[in-house]
Amino acid sequence: EAFMGCFEKVSKLLNQTYQSLTSASAQSEGQAYLDLDDVDCPFNGGVTYNTMAPSKRFRELAQQSGGEKSLASLALLFAVQAAQCPPFMILDEVDAALDSKNVSAFVNFLLKQDIQIIVISLKEDCYRHADSLLGVWKNRPEQASNFLSLDLLPYMADSQ
Repeated sequence: EAFMGCFEKVSKLLNQTYQSLTSASAQSEGQAYLDLDDVDCPFNGGVTYNTMAPSKRFRELAQQSGGEKSLASLALLFAVQAAQCPPFMILDEVDAALDSKNVSAFVNFLLKQDIQIIVISLKEDCYRHADSLLGVWKNRPEQASNFLSLDLLPYMADSQ
């Protein structure tokens, strides 16, 4: 009963989330679906996840590009997050396979979320929208890591 309640909630949120993540990349929206292999007894089968990228024909996830797979994964992650409501998330280079257009769509999606999110990214399109930057580097002579933090909020106020 608990599984089915969570499954139904995530299923409803999944398509909305996928459409939010992909709507900026094309004129049409993508679609995402979760299906149970055995509806009568869900623990006897698996869960199938399918997406259809905007303006493209249906292809299994295994046949999609790295960026399309990343957006599909992010949609599922954020649908589960919306159903469970954790206080924060840590995302490590989830934008690595995304092109600049999809990074912008991802950032716009993140900015609308009502949750604290730590994003580790090497892409300027992602970190230039951050409230703060954290840097870690290896200090070879001391054989230790150094840490730097920079609060960007005062600079954002000046630019607006």
